Amino acid sequence: LAAMNAALAKRGIGELYLVAIGDLAETAAAGFSAMADYGYYGTTFDSRYEWRGGHGVPYTAIIDFHETNWRQRTRPGRLPYILTLGSSWDSRPRHGDAAVTVVGRTPELFEQLCRQSLRYAQPLAIIEAWNEWGEGSFIEPDRQFGFAFLDAIRRVFTSAPERHTDYVPSPETVARLSLLQGEELARARAMESQPNPDPPLARRATRWRTDRPLPSGPVLRGWEFTTGAEGWQPYHVAPLQVRRGILSTRVEQEDPQLIVDAVGVAIEDLHCLAFRARVSRGINSAQIYFSTVAEPALSWDKSFTFPLSPDGQWHEVQIFRRPQGKWRGTLKILRLDIGGPGDRVELDWVRLYGRVEAGERGGGQ
Repeated sequence: LAAMNAALAKRGIGELYLVAIGDLAETAAAGFSAMADYGYYGTTFDSRYEWRGGHGVPYTAIIDFHETNWRQRTRPGRLPYILTLGSSWDSRPRHGDAAVTVVGRTPELFEQLCRQSLRYAQPLAIIEAWNEWGEGSFIEPDRQFGFAFLDAIRRVFTSAPERHTDYVPSPETVARLSLLQGEELARARAMESQPNPDPPLARRATRWRTDRPLPSGPVLRGWEFTTGAEGWQPYHVAPLQVRRGILSTRVEQEDPQLIVDAVGVAIEDLHCLAFRARVSRGINSAQIYFSTVAEPALSWDKSFTFPLSPDGQWHEVQIFRRPQGKWRGTLKILRLDIGGPGDRVELDWVRLYGRVEAGERGGGQ
């Protein structure tokens, strides 16, 4: 970055204002001026819905998720943050029935999202996206809503008068600019006339509780770290140490992972996954990836996210998830992703508890 700015200075041009995607601890030291993200699509932990393939999430839940991310990323003491506003998401054109779909997209709700961003946007915001048609993320004028999304932007972010003129291309111009021609265009027009119902809403399948009495059922598989790492392997974390029954490590770079293979527990026999951990202050969530004997590869659709207490103290977390979708069969791999570069992670134990009497159930925090 210094070399780039030096080359510009020789030509009398000011320094670049470079924006990094993500939340890297090294960003400021590297010379970046601000942070940003591509987009926010998901739900908050207190939402009734979760982001899950083949299902839908209400646009109102997406608005709440945006504001939660904005609040976290604009905390004092951080680099300037450029907000991202997501227009919507529906990747069924690319991903088919496995896609996640935002349901209930309207210009009015998008305008609500824009207005809420004014509490955080200083001095700039980015809208994702102008024309990601294959992912259902666009504000470009279309046949369904016309210029309504651009009207919302004008009302919220500008002082332009309400009275204006919209310039619409002629049918001949649209035909000339179309990437589809001939038989492809005919098939596309035929598909436009077919119904495209919204997928079912994704009611939350994962529940959790923190610092509550542990289940009385049997431990089907456990790692107490009394004899070392007991099969857990590090990725993007180092060093991996075990002292006095505590596995500890430090996150070196993005996408940190602690992985154990050959778990060998039937999901249908599982009551909950539990662990006792202490992580760096400020970490408020973690993610578990899993694979099964029938589907041994790890993938995004075999994962779920849950909250952590961000106070930097020891906590016992129990995670409950009823068998459904790919969460079936015999577990092969468990992968725990916690924290970002520089964060510390300590595990006292990890346990898979078997089913207990019907009267004992998990609940949300």
